[in-house]
Amino acid sequence: MSVPPPGGKGTTMVIGRVGKSWASAGASGAARHENAMTMRRNEEVMAAPRGGLRSGCDVTTIIRSTSEIAFRSTEFNQRRPRHSRGNTPMDNNIRRLGIIIPPGNVAVEREFPLHIPPGIVVNTNRLGRPDSNQTPESILAMNDTLAQTARDLAQAYPEVIAYVCTGGSFLEGPGNEAKPAKTIEQVTGIPGVSTSIAVVEALRVLGVRKVLLVGPYPHPIMKTEVAFLRHYGFEVPTYETFECMTSEANRKLTSEQIAQRVLDKRSLIEDCDGVFISCTNILVMDQIERLERELSKPVVSSNQATLWDVLRRMKVDSRGLRGGRLFEQHGVTAAAA
Repeated sequence: MSVPPPGGKGTTMVIGRVGKSWASAGASGAARHENAMTMRRNEEVMAAPRGGLRSGCDVTTIIRSTSEIAFRSTEFNQRRPRHSRGNTPMDNNIRRLGIIIPPGNVAVEREFPLHIPPGIVVNTNRLGRPDSNQTPESILAMNDTLAQTARDLAQAYPEVIAYVCTGGSFLEGPGNEAKPAKTIEQVTGIPGVSTSIAVVEALRVLGVRKVLLVGPYPHPIMKTEVAFLRHYGFEVPTYETFECMTSEANRKLTSEQIAQRVLDKRSLIEDCDGVFISCTNILVMDQIERLERELSKPVVSSNQATLWDVLRRMKVDSRGLRGGRLFEQHGVTAAAA
């Protein structure tokens, strides 16, 4: 079986695989062996865009020409990280920011690296927690492990350490929102950031006084969050919640679902200055610019506000990092960095 090569160039080949046996028509001897080895190396590359060759496949797969094989091998190598090709030696002379997160949080480590400039890495440590239930008792229990978690993370020598948990920093009651950051500073000597205080500062610099609150928490926690925002002078006419009872339920939410819930409340948002999307264990930063365009209002999320505060303290220019108005208009400018 054979297939003409694209454009009439290259050697027409048929590569077949049955179990672990390979055969080649149009090549012989050493050339046949080399073609077979080339095909094995390029197996996954060819499979991804063409849906063909895969490991363990028991059907005959046709590769059109040796010229295509060479092209796709080059394309694969160009997509690999430069350091893996040995062109750029690596060392640990790099700037670091530290984050402390709940054990079940899988959103921060997805979002932060996408919105920081090259030359900065994120080092993470996790708090202890008895379970993943979204109750005040479970969330606040994490704070008992904060001091040791911060001491351990300090051994990576980050410039700033952020306590990245909204509920854990407002559930202790009004006036205690900065407590996690102070604990970090006391036990490590490294500047600390608390998500709830970062949110307050973000809303203020954006001129938001009346805010629609959107979050994933059960109603009792959402009501406590409303009280926290009102304590700092914000008007919260209402809130929207996905009523997630566990951290696992948070993780099932997509950024598109969250954005759509916000957009469904346009009529309420028209009477507000902006939107606050709460919780560090939900993905939504990729939707902030879109929401701000469609609503013509500033939008703040827990992770966005926390990272913005960290970058400010590190004197890193946040413009161009796709963090919405907050990053573009209220971060450290290049001149001041």
